[in-house]
This record gives sequence, structure tokens and C-alpha cells, in this order.
Amino acid sequence: MRILAALLLAVTATVFAEDIPRPEYPQPQFQRDDWMNLNGTWQFGFDEKLLNRTITVPFAFAFESPKSGIGDTSFHPVVWYRRTFYLSEFGGIAFIPDKSKVPETAWGYSGVEKTADDALTRLRGVYEAIAGIHAITGICYTQLTDVEQEVNGLLTYDRHPKFDAARIRALNDLLK
Repeated sequence: MRILAALLLAVTATVFAEDIPRPEYPQPQFQRDDWMNLNGTWQFGFDEKLLNRTITVPFAFAFESPKSGIGDTSFHPVVWYRRTFYLSEFGGIAFIPDKSKVPETAWGYSGVEKTADDALTRLRGVYEAIAGIHAITGICYTQLTDVEQEVNGLLTYDRHPKFDAARIRALNDLLK
């Protein structure tokens, strides 16, 4: 659950990049630090297979309203909404391969894994969590290379791969 919460927080910057109607928290007396506003433009349709319109949220509860961008006052027993997100930063699994020259003070976001297999197992868990969030349509791994003391990259500071490329490709294939 922590991974999913972190992923949703990372998505926040992308969501807030557009003009959002009613960006304020809807009930200030109950405001939470990890709240994310989902107002804005969503795909919309009266048929699950044909989301060929857009609707403006928060006015989506009443697609009959002109403010929703739909303004259809006829009866529809079911309507469909969809929104996609780009995950702008994730990962950061630290690992130091044997014979790598890194400072003694090297660190990772959540500790340093002892083996490549341990690091890839943790990374696989992150990828599996992302794969379970169908609204995510694109990703950007946090850090391609190690940076001096920070060892969260897929490559060492000297730009040598830490992991077998086929194993990283297999992780990316989880997101197809």
C-alpha cells in the first residue's frame, strides 16, 4: 500500500499541470496532507467501448450540466469515465555492484540492497504495483545513473550497467 501511495503522490505534479476547475480542497475542515485533486478533463462516454467525448470534473456528477461540457439531459443508465496519468518519478532502488568505486558514505532512498537479485526483486515489486494501476500510461525511472554518493541508478557512476539488460527489459514488459 505504501508503494501505491507514493506512486499517487508522484503523479500529483502531472495532474496539477493543467488548469483545474475548483482546485481547492472540497471540505477544508477535513483536509489531508496526501489528498490529490482529480478535477479536470476526463474521457467520457455513454458506452464503455466508445469514450469519444471529454467531460470536466468536478461537474461530471451531472453530465446534464453545460459546465460539464456534455449538457445531455436525456436518460442514460450508465456512463463511463477514464483518466490517464504519467508517473514522472519512481524507483530509486539502491545497489552497489562488487568493485564499484563509490564513497563510503554512499546511500539509497531506502537503504542499499546487498545483491543484484535483492535489488531486482524490490524493483519488480514496484513495477508490479505500477502495472496494477491501469490509469498510468507512461513512466520515467527516477535515476538512470548513480550520482556521486547517491547509488539509486540502473548504471554506476562510471556508466556501467548494474543489472542484466534483459532482466530490466522483462520488468518494463510488465507494463505493456
